Amino acid sequence: QIVPKQGPSSASRPLLSRQTFTFAASVVRRLKQRLAVMVAGTVPSTMATLAAHGWVSMARASSFRDGAPVFAVFLADCRAHMSPPVPDTYIGNCVVPCFVTLSGAELAGQDGHARALVAIREAVEEVKRDPLADRSRWNKLKDIPPGRAVILAGSPSFTSSYALDFGFGRPAWSEVASMNHDGEIFLIAGREVGSVQASVAVAADKMKAFREMFVLYSSLKSCDGCSRL
Repeated sequence: QIVPKQGPSSASRPLLSRQTFTFAASVVRRLKQRLAVMVAGTVPSTMATLAAHGWVSMARASSFRDGAPVFAVFLADCRAHMSPPVPDTYIGNCVVPCFVTLSGAELAGQDGHARALVAIREAVEEVKRDPLADRSRWNKLKDIPPGRAVILAGSPSFTSSYALDFGFGRPAWSEVASMNHDGEIFLIAGREVGSVQASVAVAADKMKAFREMFVLYSSLKSCDGCSRL
C-alpha cells in the first residue's frame, strides 16, 4: 500500500509503500543456520538475524554498491548493563541507540549478510561495555543522509499483541501503524510460535526490489501479500 506523507515538508519526501511479511519458525531457523555457517562460532539471535537480513535487503534494493556508508539504527536494552544494574521492578525506558555502518559495496557483496551480522553484534557488545560512554549518540540520527539508513524497531522477543486475549480469542492479524520513514522495519513475534512478523516502509519505487530480496526465505501474508490499512 502506498501511504502519502503528511505535513508541511511532504513535498520533499517520497511516497512510502507499506508491506508486512511473516517468517515462519522454520524459515527463521534456516536463516539463523545459514548465518551460523557464514560466521563460524556464532549463534545468532533472532533479532540480529532478521536485522542483518533486512539491512542487506534494503541496501541491495536501493542499489547501494558504492563506498559510501549505509546505516543500521536500532535500540539496545541496557537495563542489565548499567552500573549499578537497573532493578527488575523498573518500568521506564533504559535504551541506547546503536549506529552501525557498512559501505554499500560491503552489503552488496556475497558475504554481505555475514558482515552485517558481525557489525550488529559488535555494536551491541560496545554498548554493553559502557552504555553511557557516548551520550551524544542520540543526536546522530539527524546527520544520516536521507535514504541511507535502515531503522529497526521492535523485537521478536517482546510480548506481541498476538499473545493477548480479552475473551474473544487471540488477534487474527496485527499491524503497526506508526511507520513514517523510508527504510523502516518493525519486528514483532508472529502469531504462530517461533514466527516473526516484519512490517516494512520504504519509498514506493523500491518496494518491488526490496520484496524480491527480503522474501527469499519468507512467506507473505495472504490477501495479495500486502497489508491494507
